[in-house]
Amino acid sequence: MSSPRKTGQCDAVILNEDAKAAGSIVLPDSAAEDFIAEFNRTYASIGWTVESIRPPIKR
Repeated sequence: MSSPRKTGQCDAVILNEDAKAAGSIVLPDSAAEDFIAEFNRTYASIGWTVESIRPPIKR
């Protein structure tokens, strides 16, 4: 386990270049949108993207 948080439902899915789900992840509690943007920039070269499936936070 890479995080001390308890496991639960996933917050996002990792998609491969064919737009097929390749895995699931739990997003950080804060700045989830920043995490997704950085992940997508970092792994775009190998065809991976992250899409949140967490309901939007109402502010």
